[in-house]
Amino acid sequence: MKSRLAAVAAALVATATLAGCNFTTPQATQYQYDAADGVSGATGPVDIRNAVLVADDDLSSLAVTFVNSGPATTLVVTVGTEEQEIDLDEGVTAFGFPEQQLVFTSPLTVGSLEDVVFSADAAERAALSVPVFSIETANWSSYGPVAPEESEPEPSVVETPAP
Repeated sequence: MKSRLAAVAAALVATATLAGCNFTTPQATQYQYDAADGVSGATGPVDIRNAVLVADDDLSSLAVTFVNSGPATTLVVTVGTEEQEIDLDEGVTAFGFPEQQLVFTSPLTVGSLEDVVFSADAAERAALSVPVFSIETANWSSYGPVAPEESEPEPSVVETPAP
């Protein structure tokens, strides 16, 4: 009987010892955090995921993913004094690639946190401190801003009256 009691006591001590770390250390999966370089937030039905500004000279590009869980909406993005409106359909929309960019001309300091404001329709605004990276930073060179193409003015035809 004593050996059985000792075995049960040893099993209880071993269980408490092995599971004890769960009592003193909080589980990281219970807390939402940004595991990537960017920051996240929400405005109305639109979730903002991994927002990062990538700067090159006088231009910057906002690399971000929007998840719109509601109907189509208009999102206003403000960097510095510059605003851009985006029409978002329901679902996931990613920006930052050369074929789909949000390019801003507001002067930014590489290595700083820039206040970027997101506002979906009449929802509460989300002001996020977004990190600014250089295109020379590893992994961010392909997200750099592409200057919008300037179109050349078409030549105009001026008709002169016949003499």
